[in-house]
Amino acid sequence: MGSRRGPWWGRVPGALLTLSLVVPVPGPALAQGKGRGVPSGSAYTSLLERVARGDTLIDFQSLRMAYARSATYDPSSHHLATLRRQLREGLGNGDLSGVAALADSMLALNPVDIESHVVAAYTARERGDSVTAQRHAAIARGLGRSFDGAHRGASLEAPVLLVAASEEESFGRMNGLEYMDSTRLVDCPSGYCDVVVFRDPKTGTDTTLFFDLTLQVRWMLQHNKK
Repeated sequence: MGSRRGPWWGRVPGALLTLSLVVPVPGPALAQGKGRGVPSGSAYTSLLERVARGDTLIDFQSLRMAYARSATYDPSSHHLATLRRQLREGLGNGDLSGVAALADSMLALNPVDIESHVVAAYTARERGDSVTAQRHAAIARGLGRSFDGAHRGASLEAPVLLVAASEEESFGRMNGLEYMDSTRLVDCPSGYCDVVVFRDPKTGTDTTLFFDLTLQVRWMLQHNKK
């Protein structure tokens, strides 16, 4: 997929500060992949409604998995990719009002998109809306913890389960790493895994992490998308 680095993020220190709040912390390993119950459509709707009411104590892993099995799931959405590009360009240009609207549009398409929640928190804080800022930051933290980065990602046997490849970059930034390149998609015990190289900007050291993209790949195969 190539490098997705760019100057937009470094020019928005407030967003970086918000992301630093979602670093995964050690704790009991979350169940990922096979064996975990998937909420029904009505349960998914209930989870979304609870988040909309400000409940940030929900099971965010269940929310992510339910989204991946919902009728609105489209991990290869060109529209969402276009909005993401416009959002990053707007951040680089300092267009906070336009960026806030773009983040809302992105969340309407993908309510578990961490980057959108981080940007929504940042723009809300900048306009003095602390309640909205705290809600989006808390959601981003919950979504980040659902990756279970303290126990996963170091091998193909224990990859980080994603609902979309766009989560790779968010995972890296949560851990203070720069996304460098997706080197290859390979078979793994859980299905299809992406092998990604990140760089620690403090040391210049590269590290390889493994991400389970089975949900996205199978969706794309089912819908004949490349």
